[in-house]
Amino acid sequence: MVMGITDVDDKIIKRANEMNISPASLASLYEEDFKQDMAALKVLPPTVYLRVTENIPQTISFIEGIIARGNAYSTAKGNVYFDLKSRGDKYGKLVGVVPGPVGEPADSDKRHASDFALWKAAKPQEVFWASPWGPGRPGWHIECSAIASMVFGSQLDIHSGGIDLAFPHHENEIAQCEVFHQCEQWGNYFLHSGHLHAKGKEEKMSKSLKNYITIKDFLKTFSPDVFRFFCLRSSYRSAIDYSDSAMLQAQQLLLGLGSFLEDARAYMKGQLACGSVREAMLWERPGPTASPPLPTHGCPGQRCTFIPACRVFRMVLVITHPCHFSRALQHQEGREGGLGR
Repeated sequence: MVMGITDVDDKIIKRANEMNISPASLASLYEEDFKQDMAALKVLPPTVYLRVTENIPQTISFIEGIIARGNAYSTAKGNVYFDLKSRGDKYGKLVGVVPGPVGEPADSDKRHASDFALWKAAKPQEVFWASPWGPGRPGWHIECSAIASMVFGSQLDIHSGGIDLAFPHHENEIAQCEVFHQCEQWGNYFLHSGHLHAKGKEEKMSKSLKNYITIKDFLKTFSPDVFRFFCLRSSYRSAIDYSDSAMLQAQQLLLGLGSFLEDARAYMKGQLACGSVREAMLWERPGPTASPPLPTHGCPGQRCTFIPACRVFRMVLVITHPCHFSRALQHQEGREGGLGR
């Protein structure tokens, strides 16, 4: 698994200038803070981190390849753009309906308003690298395509990110990579996660909106497992409303599940007796959570049941709810007398 680190872009440059530090120093500060937060949440790190500024030559070569294939053009100002019209009706294969282009400044040197930057000419006082088109830096979309191609080549199994990255970012990555590699399908699966929302608000949590709680502050009250449990209760694609009451509920459910597992381990060791559990009941309880059957590929006449992860999780909670089985365990423990822990 590879994680790309954007350590130079418009926002980083602007913020670094305001703080009177270099963009590299600011990016490094945020990167380390992010890694510490992920470790605190018990999130496993990727196999490798790849930073944009450490792979500029590879990115330039990638842009040159797209130009050579007739899908990008350079301008007199030193910018390079992807020629979206050259993509034809293949553009939009990820999101289906492509939003119209936003307004362009009067001095824009694009051929078409919908074209997007592969290389940005340096502005005064900006960090830059030398290139065949003059000093500048990579555009946002090209960095991910170049980095991913360095590791995975012409095909990527799984690409992930927030739902807001589906368009234009991932759509543009697909366009760049399929042109560069001359392939029909670059990415096999795109997993777009929903955002964390402050309860009662439509916008996502973000520093710019000042409607967030830091991971460090969160962990002063709740454990990492409580947050992971909270996330598991919703589909990964759905937005989640964060609130203290939702976290307290997740905490209680997690404690209940832990209690069930404790009883189950004791039962397996012969330290706790239990009445028989009918198999039919185990199938009845999670029944309503399953989706309609789907056809199976390559198996004519067969059907399979697709169950999203959040529904599987609800099934587990239903089956292990203290009202169903813990009481049975406690009842048998008392009846047998002396078979308890």
